Amino acid sequence: MNKKSIFKDFTILSSGNYISQALGVISGFLLRIFLTPYQMGIWQGLNIIKTYANYTNLGVPRAAAREIAYLRGKGNFNEEEKIKDASFTFNVLTMLLIGLGCFSFAVINKNKLGNLLFWGLIAIGIIIILERTESFIVTIMRSKKKFYVESVAKIFNSALNIILILLLVRKFKLFGLYIKHISLFCFSIFIILRISREKFKLYWNKEKIKHLIKIGIPMLIGGFMFSNLMNVDRIVIVKMLGAKQLGIYSVAIMVGNGIYNISNMFGIVMYPRFQEKYGKTSSKKSIQQIANKTALVLSVISLVIIVIGMIFFPYLVNKFLVKYRSGIGAMKILMIGMFFLAMSIPYSHFLITINKQVKIAILCSVAVVINILLNIFFVKKGFGIEGVAMATSIGYFIYFIELWIVQNNY
Repeated sequence: MNKKSIFKDFTILSSGNYISQALGVISGFLLRIFLTPYQMGIWQGLNIIKTYANYTNLGVPRAAAREIAYLRGKGNFNEEEKIKDASFTFNVLTMLLIGLGCFSFAVINKNKLGNLLFWGLIAIGIIIILERTESFIVTIMRSKKKFYVESVAKIFNSALNIILILLLVRKFKLFGLYIKHISLFCFSIFIILRISREKFKLYWNKEKIKHLIKIGIPMLIGGFMFSNLMNVDRIVIVKMLGAKQLGIYSVAIMVGNGIYNISNMFGIVMYPRFQEKYGKTSSKKSIQQIANKTALVLSVISLVIIVIGMIFFPYLVNKFLVKYRSGIGAMKILMIGMFFLAMSIPYSHFLITINKQVKIAILCSVAVVINILLNIFFVKKGFGIEGVAMATSIGYFIYFIELWIVQNNY
């Protein structure tokens, strides 16, 4: 495997991500300056709908990405394009259906919903359609190792995000946030297609879509359970502690997601290489070696980020986000949990590569159940959002240990 190529792709992707993460921190702080914890709580709740809606595609985009990288390893580029267009067609149909579902629910229940929630559901319906389109294109670009497209787009989007927050959110609050997200995704799709020059066309092939669904459903289940693992904390908080506490906890979510996303960059760069290598060699041992080396690199990256975060983020919250100061303890605890979640990345890639997606789903389900029970237990004992962060971190640790033990058996 070409180390120079890996370093180049990682540098390209990480450069864009570092800049976008830095700008994203500014955006996150600005949002919390302009919005109250209650308003942020409503937005975090709407994001739960968006997160779960992303799994109505039956795992076809992720299956297509795996197949495209595998076919490129074998040099079968004609079949690769057919897989790309068939999966695109399926994605268009499913995202339109889920968007229509959000609109319909909002209209039917308009009298029961407040103004913020009604328009929030309408906005989320539109955002789901746009985000699913953007996400699909980025997934395909990653499978082809066109990381520069994503990197450039993220920098433009992050800069525009700050501008739109200042123009829209500061004046129109939560309604401005809805408009900001819709505008941002429209721009993102345009810039990605313009830079990549990648073309997508409608192509319905029943057999290919069946094949992708067969691969994708186990990946979907695993991804769905992973979303549960990531969302248990906020669901428990909003159910047992209320929207305001979820808004305060959002500083922990912001920092935790930032740590995970930076660590995930290296996993993103390596993922298509797992598939291409397996397409060339069909050797599980060689893929396992890549997974172990990737885990070693990720451990260093994650530790450096966490140490820096422990020093600077509490200071920034105390200085600029006084309303969210009570979330600092949860933020510190969740940062530790993110180390183990980051370390799980290469081992889940290994199992997907050798077609053991079902095992990932089972292992993640176990971690989710433990996570839920611990969250409820700690909240009932009066530990508040710090207890939620502790329970969630333990859940992430258990998930990592499970994956590490299972992959060692191959």
